[in-house]
Amino acid sequence: MPTRRERARTQTVAEIKAAARRHLVDHGVEGVQLRAIARDLGMTAPALYRYFESHEALLTALVVDLYGELADVVEQAADAVQGEPWVRLGEAARAFRRWSVTHPREFTLLFGSPIPGVGIAPGSPEKASGQRFGQAFGRIFAELWAAKPFPPEELDPALEQALQDYAGQVGVDMPPPALAAFVSAWVRLYGAVTMEVFGHVSFVLSDAEPLFERELVSIARELGALDD
Repeated sequence: MPTRRERARTQTVAEIKAAARRHLVDHGVEGVQLRAIARDLGMTAPALYRYFESHEALLTALVVDLYGELADVVEQAADAVQGEPWVRLGEAARAFRRWSVTHPREFTLLFGSPIPGVGIAPGSPEKASGQRFGQAFGRIFAELWAAKPFPPEELDPALEQALQDYAGQVGVDMPPPALAAFVSAWVRLYGAVTMEVFGHVSFVLSDAEPLFERELVSIARELGALDD
């Protein structure tokens, strides 16, 4: 059982992260400043360093939490429906889009331009959080492939090796050609969401959801989940 001091520390860490997220939502990444967070909590800025060794460490903790939150959203959406893997994949993709467009500044921290010293470094314990988000889609991709595999294509050897290594790291049981197809599908979904979140389709669309749904149908056909 945690000691009183450990419980107090856990609570303070949670309060610091909650304050940091409020500043992120209100002011963007640039607004997450230790001095402002300390003022909100009635602390001094140096006191925060007892809980987070740097500004970058605090932002990284937010990244870990946000990946966990997003993975929960995607997994719950996929698990809430019955049917073919494609149906579940569609719901997972829609949940990802909904979270992203309603949390634009959190999305920017996760998927925007890299911030030096912030993120989930390869081999770090925190990387599991990002991998869990990827696995939420990867598992459904694997189910879709198992239900209806399609003829493999020949890949560039370097690409094939990279995909094989990645599959081993995240535990996705698919051959490299199948994984290549699904990575391409993810790039399209992610690209559509990113352009919407950052307002890059607003010049032509006031509502990008129909375009996103069109991309889903197109991807489903390419993966053999829907007939032409």
